[in-house]
Amino acid sequence: MQIHCPTCGPDADRAAYGRRSGYDLSRCNSCGLVFLESIEKPIAEEFFRDAAGGSDASEAPDAIEYWSFPALYDRYQTVFEGFFSERWNRLRAAHQDIRSLLDIGCGYGFFLRHVQADVAAAEGIEIDGTAAAYARQRFGLAISIKPIERYTTPEPLDCLVMCDVLEHLREPDVVLRRCRDMLAPGGILFL
Repeated sequence: MQIHCPTCGPDADRAAYGRRSGYDLSRCNSCGLVFLESIEKPIAEEFFRDAAGGSDASEAPDAIEYWSFPALYDRYQTVFEGFFSERWNRLRAAHQDIRSLLDIGCGYGFFLRHVQADVAAAEGIEIDGTAAAYARQRFGLAISIKPIERYTTPEPLDCLVMCDVLEHLREPDVVLRRCRDMLAPGGILFL
């Protein structure tokens, strides 16, 4: 199954980019995004079957429960924490004094939980109400349930984090401009 650029769509031209971890990659000639060239049908079916809890993926491929992370987080918390420590170290290397951070598409709040003791004002936004409620209840996090396009902040922010979000947006260029406008001088956007 061939994959098209998630930002520019199926009509965008692509070029071969290379091979990593056994997968061929393409680079979009319009936006420069690097993405998988294709997914072999058996691999895609296996993923969808596993994500759907073992049911037949052909029956309801849209019924995949993406937000299955609480159980995975509980089971593999040390793995998640290691990954989050690496991310936090990269952020601090780019900006040594992060006092305000917004995690865009924060999901269940696992990364925010990881940094909340180190950042004076750590907040998240999440469009999935179930995930936002979980983050609020389990970790006591400040989470807004709204898209980034409608989020406002009273003061510019030192750091915006947007992991696994950009490829889901209809107008990523609009969102990136919005993010730029929300950043304090010298602030960083981590994608």
